[in-house]
Amino acid sequence: MSKCYTINDNISFHPESATLSSSLSGARIKINVPTAQLLEAFVNRVGLIISQSDLYSIAWGDNGVNVTPNTLYQNISLLRKALQDIGLSGDTITTVRGKGFIFTVTKVAECEVDIDPEDEVNDVISENIAPHRQDENLTTQSKYKKHNIVLLVTSMFILFGIVIYFINKSIPKRIMDYPKNFTFLSKFDECSIFTSTELHNLGSQEKINAFLSTQSLECKTYPYIYLNYTSRHPTISVISCEHEVNYSKKNNCKTEIFVNHGGLNEIKH
Repeated sequence: MSKCYTINDNISFHPESATLSSSLSGARIKINVPTAQLLEAFVNRVGLIISQSDLYSIAWGDNGVNVTPNTLYQNISLLRKALQDIGLSGDTITTVRGKGFIFTVTKVAECEVDIDPEDEVNDVISENIAPHRQDENLTTQSKYKKHNIVLLVTSMFILFGIVIYFINKSIPKRIMDYPKNFTFLSKFDECSIFTSTELHNLGSQEKINAFLSTQSLECKTYPYIYLNYTSRHPTISVISCEHEVNYSKKNNCKTEIFVNHGGLNEIKH
């Protein structure tokens, strides 16, 4: 038996195969695994606010601490588009500022089926691609098309490699030199807070938030904040950036240094 959900009586969602289908139009959409896990969380808590931290854990498990807010928002955007494409009109997923997201539909019912829709699709495909006799002209044309496809794919890979090379060459050195061991911690006001591994293990989120509350953060201008703790020198550096540190184009950042005399509760400028 495979678990499924019926949304508004005409949309079926199958978590195991990550598929959405409509009984009205007959349309079927395949979504990626994190997006499907987000939808399963929403259908089980219709009308309730789900925090971003809960969604990180639900969709990415233990790896959720390494997922950026942009990745979460991209999957939410993909889910919204899939729901609209399958026939759910209106804004079914609403962003609640500073709290999370809420899923609003008329009705959700849990169900079970003997055959997963993905198996049915595979059966149909198997029947449709059964071998048929073709004349010599069609065979020659098919070989010619395959040859062209191979050439096209090869050319695209070469072009992609060239583009990646020049992109890497164009990244400003100051961005390339930034530490890469930052981990997403939380959202503070409108800022995304990242900490170095050493600082992430040093203090609690509450202490870090207390420290940030004493600073004049410019989240609208610099929404990405990177905290770096140096044990050799009792200092904490705050790097505020317009974009994420791995942003490949021009990135405006500023750095502030704070002397730490015994913990995040005793930081002096």
